[in-house]
Amino acid sequence: MANKPEKAKFITSPPTKKLSCNAEHNKRKNHIISDGEICDFLVYLGVMSKDGKVLQAHYSKFKQINRFLEILQDAVKESKDLLDISKDKKIKIIDFGCGKAYLTFAIYYFFVKKLGMPVEIIGIDLKEDVINFCNDVSKNLGYDGLQFKVGDIATFENDGCDIVVSLHACDTATDYGLMNAVKWKSKIILSVPCCQHELFNQIDNDLLNPILKHGINKDKFTELLTNGLRALKLESVGYKVNMNEFTSLEHTAKNVVIKAVKTNKSEKAKNKALSEYNKLKNEFKVEPTIDKL
Repeated sequence: MANKPEKAKFITSPPTKKLSCNAEHNKRKNHIISDGEICDFLVYLGVMSKDGKVLQAHYSKFKQINRFLEILQDAVKESKDLLDISKDKKIKIIDFGCGKAYLTFAIYYFFVKKLGMPVEIIGIDLKEDVINFCNDVSKNLGYDGLQFKVGDIATFENDGCDIVVSLHACDTATDYGLMNAVKWKSKIILSVPCCQHELFNQIDNDLLNPILKHGINKDKFTELLTNGLRALKLESVGYKVNMNEFTSLEHTAKNVVIKAVKTNKSEKAKNKALSEYNKLKNEFKVEPTIDKL
């Protein structure tokens, strides 16, 4: 009689250790600004209670602020050889399209309260009522060195800047923010693009046209192409560029931050980036605003 087949043997993993409520809470607190740390601007803006507890309704905003500060912290570390981090020199920062300025206040808090570094920050926005509100908040918090002005990204003039931030500047406004940063020889650029419409009606490519004839595909591809060209253009003038997820897709679909840090790139590396930029631009027959850089 034939032997009975052996029963299948399954390798089982040990049971997963459940994360206790306390452990989960401790993990969640592992931020640059912790849940439980009394942070004056977050209390003032209604994100935290007076005892430092993040309000549940604003937890996504709290996470967004911390994620941004993590990216900023990494950029500062990368640029330490070029960025003069000393208590004798104010770091000049401009935030284009600051809105209600949660992140502008966070930048101030990070440098002044966390690092003990003096700053000179200007938040720029088109809405006068928003600017007045932000200036009132800054004054009430005693944030010396932080001011807000009504202005346009494309026409704003300044004599120089160490760090340029541009969050959700619509369409080509992002490009003007990048161009200003390069003109001012900024060491760090943090840009979260929004509404990449410029190239949508320009793109023409025989191979991809069967895919791009569908609007949703073309819209997504336009975003990729626009940001790809921006990154290459920045690399061609000596920046090291990375793109990071800024916040969860559940919070906003515009969740990519372009992080550019000035480096001592060789002319060969810069020329290579410029060549790739021109090839990509010609392949899809586009003329982006960033060309003006």
